[in-house]
Amino acid sequence: MDEEPQARTRRRTAIAALLFTTVLWGLSFPLGKAVTLLHRSLDPEASGWFVTVSTIWPRFAMAALLLAPFAGGSLVRLRRGELVQGLGLAAFMSAGLLLQMDGLQHTTASTSAFLSQGYVVLVPLVVFARRREWPSPRVVVAVLLVVLGCAVLADVDWRTLRMGRGEAETLLSTVFFTGQILWLERGVFRFNRALVVTCVMFVATALVFLVAAVLLAPAPSAVVTPFASVAWSTGSVCLAVFCTAGALTLMNAFQRRVTATEAGLIYAGEPVWASGLALFLPAVLAAWGGFEYANESMSLRLALGGTLICAANVAMHLRWVPRRRVVGVADQ
Repeated sequence: MDEEPQARTRRRTAIAALLFTTVLWGLSFPLGKAVTLLHRSLDPEASGWFVTVSTIWPRFAMAALLLAPFAGGSLVRLRRGELVQGLGLAAFMSAGLLLQMDGLQHTTASTSAFLSQGYVVLVPLVVFARRREWPSPRVVVAVLLVVLGCAVLADVDWRTLRMGRGEAETLLSTVFFTGQILWLERGVFRFNRALVVTCVMFVATALVFLVAAVLLAPAPSAVVTPFASVAWSTGSVCLAVFCTAGALTLMNAFQRRVTATEAGLIYAGEPVWASGLALFLPAVLAAWGGFEYANESMSLRLALGGTLICAANVAMHLRWVPRRRVVGVADQ
């Protein structure tokens, strides 16, 4: 029978798709920070929370409009399980993004990206508590490498353990992103149509942040003021097409073919891309949009931390096919 080779091929395809997702997510950090900085230059009196929600709702609204035609009549024949999964994902995503994007205004794109990897530690802990089993030694080693890499890149002061608002909000956001990963991989949802679930998630997330923007706006016109800027609108479209519709569609479609722990470790490549792009992209975006945003610089700390993160992924995926099947993961 060819079932085993086919399963390996599907798994390799899922790995490649999820790794590409990390590239798109890596782009979202410098690009998202650029959009928030541009918004502040357009409306200096706006509060930080208003800028945050105003950055999020347009990207999800546009992403929903982009995917809706591909879903077609499937949205009319929406199943209850797909609605539940989509709304659950939207709840976790909304809470996580609110904290992450607000934190991004108070720290660098690279620091935010690496601190966002906190779910790599939380996922195995939740899996252990839920299934009453320990992760394999290989997973434990990979998690330790990720933790060490994040600590190096975040420049943690172990004597005081002090951190700013941006770092604290980013770490708290990982709790909700952990919930998103675990909710997505629940076996009860394995037969849901990924595109339909993604559309539900996008619409619900857009509505949550649009309502928040209306409530937080200093004036009704402030909700649409940024759209007059070509640079802001273009940045929001890029966030919607590549970092939202593209990345989350791939995640929802392919994460079900790997375990939650494996997915969390694959996603650890996200900050490596974010840090690399932050070395040159901010100045390009600032020059084009007419606002201030300096490039980040390469350092030994960045190189060492990035190497540890990459080593974690190698340790996890060098021998990929597991010895035993994990209950609740659909290999199809």
